Amino acid sequence: MTSESNPVLDLRFWTLLQDILFFLNPEDSKTRSIHNTWLVPLLNRVPLLPIVLSLLSNSMDLPARVRDELCLTSSKSFALVWSLAAPKFSPDHLLECFGALLRVSVGEATESVENLGLATICTLVTSSLHNALSHSSNKKKVHLVVHTLYLFSY
Repeated sequence: MTSESNPVLDLRFWTLLQDILFFLNPEDSKTRSIHNTWLVPLLNRVPLLPIVLSLLSNSMDLPARVRDELCLTSSKSFALVWSLAAPKFSPDHLLECFGALLRVSVGEATESVENLGLATICTLVTSSLHNALSHSSNKKKVHLVVHTLYLFSY
């Protein structure tokens, strides 16, 4: 799958989003409040986890150099918008995303190249998964998830 057929894999779109987010996140709080009046509500409507899942799943077919650059650029944007979307994430969707992270990480481990973008995405997903599971009222499901993760680690 190429960037022409999947915009999630197109580095140009991630670079554009990163430029917009960094431009709208200046040190001057007056400028920040003016720009955020239209952007934050728009960003709150974007389903972030399916985008992360698509990026992770489809990037496995890309060459390592392209995948690394794509993860690094997209992770900078994710880091800026993650806190807006994280409260809406369900544990099930986070687990699905965590599974995709594990699949990509296994592929990265075979190439023995450090991918800082993937590490950032991993930190965002795992911290949100930890929060979701620690605040879950369904303790039986949490126990099952923890047990499954424990078995998977061996």
